[in-house]
Amino acid sequence: MNVLYGMVRNLLVIIIISSFLELLVPEGRIKPFVRLAVGLFILIAILSPTLNLLSKNQDLKVNLWDYQMEEGIKQEVQEKGKNLNQQMMDTGENIIKDKIQGQISAVSNLVPGVHDVETQVQMEPSGDLKKVKITVRTTQPDRVNTVQGINVFSSTEEPIIEVDQKQIKNKITQVINNLYGLPSNDVEIEFEGG
Repeated sequence: MNVLYGMVRNLLVIIIISSFLELLVPEGRIKPFVRLAVGLFILIAILSPTLNLLSKNQDLKVNLWDYQMEEGIKQEVQEKGKNLNQQMMDTGENIIKDKIQGQISAVSNLVPGVHDVETQVQMEPSGDLKKVKITVRTTQPDRVNTVQGINVFSSTEEPIIEVDQKQIKNKITQVINNLYGLPSNDVEIEFEGG
């Protein structure tokens, strides 16, 4: 009789708490999960005393807590775990490296006079930038001849003058320094075709 009384009491407490909980939870995607959790608590409240009555004299002992793995298997599992961890770290580092290279290229493309940029980044094991190598392709205005034979631009291509290269280099170096805190001596900029 005490078992039945305890079971009914536990069910009433769970039902009261669950009804308040359902009132507090807004309509949406969370409500079904709350109902599932409440249903599980009700099942536990019913099954626990029932199982205690049915298996009163039985000793259910689980030995999984005391499980000991053989040394050879243990080393194999640890080695596989280390390899998997290293693969995940390498993948993460490559993704970060690609993203940083893309950011530097995108920002460098915004500098006037820059047509295209190719960036290579070296990173330290801690994830900090070690060195940046940038290959810059500069733009030249399109050679256009206007009507009436007046040449707007000369018909021969001239390389960009040294002063403009220095200005572009200084702007790119300053931007990288501001964004990543990388000193200017760790930023190598080469001009292609100039």
